[in-house]
Amino acid sequence: MRPSISIIVPCFNGESFIKNTINSIKNQTFTEWECIIIDDGSKDNSKQIINNEIEDDNRFCFITQENKGLSSTRNYGINLAKGAYIFFLDSDDSIPENALTDLFQIIESNKNIDIVFGQTLCTNGQELQPVKHLLNEWTKNELLHNIEDSFIKFMVENTTTCIAQNRLYRLEFLKNHNLQFHNGILHEDVLWYFETMLKANTIFCSEKTTYYYNVSNENAITKNIKQKNIFDYLTIIEQIYDKYYLKCNNKKTKDLIGVYIIFLKIYMLELIDKCIDTNKEEIFKKIEICFNKTNVERNIVKLNMKIEKKIFIFNYIINKKSIQLLDLYGNRNFAMKILFKLYKFIYQSSFNKINKNYYKIA
Repeated sequence: MRPSISIIVPCFNGESFIKNTINSIKNQTFTEWECIIIDDGSKDNSKQIINNEIEDDNRFCFITQENKGLSSTRNYGINLAKGAYIFFLDSDDSIPENALTDLFQIIESNKNIDIVFGQTLCTNGQELQPVKHLLNEWTKNELLHNIEDSFIKFMVENTTTCIAQNRLYRLEFLKNHNLQFHNGILHEDVLWYFETMLKANTIFCSEKTTYYYNVSNENAITKNIKQKNIFDYLTIIEQIYDKYYLKCNNKKTKDLIGVYIIFLKIYMLELIDKCIDTNKEEIFKKIEICFNKTNVERNIVKLNMKIEKKIFIFNYIINKKSIQLLDLYGNRNFAMKILFKLYKFIYQSSFNKINKNYYKIA
């Protein structure tokens, strides 16, 4: 019988957590699933642990490969999937026993739903010591429609979780839009999130907790920011610019894509002070090249004041072309806030104008 849900679990050196991850899948109240585990060239005991845990359980498909990275591994899983729906689960995380049941019941209730979101609980390790929920401001328990690409605007103005996990995707939706993870980059979820939300017509965000995100993994990407993280953000920005912004003919949609590009530029600058191997001269040189290449313009869309302020500060600093100011912006420290308040006080009329009229976003 064809499974309803394909769970895709990429694994790289996951010996500390993969056993509990697999057990959380086995314990699901929902039974119509297959699990595709792909070991991406692990150097530890992951393969042996996986083989021991899935022995004689034909619901699991275990594949080993040379290291190709998370994006390639997930894409491989999508291509192998037999289920009508896709669920991504990382090998250091786990899911509560009702997770698949809760998500499946929602997506089956309406054939127009492309993606169902659950709530993600951060935990210390896999002992399920709760820390906090990832903040997610999507309206809960309500069918949401992507009217005039409103999802992108919402993502810029509100806090949402930029992850691929803990979503139940309709496989037909992914196939129809040829949605794949971009190979060879870190932060692949950033590009994936943008593309899926740009293409989705309807989503549903459940209020139920359906994922346990292990924040104690010291090897997590968010705890080891390096120059490659910054450079791969630039790659993502260029991908969105070339693939979507330049080819968009709808003025409002193009505005929103441009604003999202600025959103990513701002976030990327805020990562700079977290780099552990920073060569700022090299970083700023690459930033300047990317920013000059990916200029966008806004004609229609106006955002809330909080975001407009961020964009205003960004414009001011980029136009000054000062490494010192970029460095200051990256740190987002007290002096940066004082700079903005001082500038706004002195040039109030200019500030008001920039928030009312068309302007170029550099």
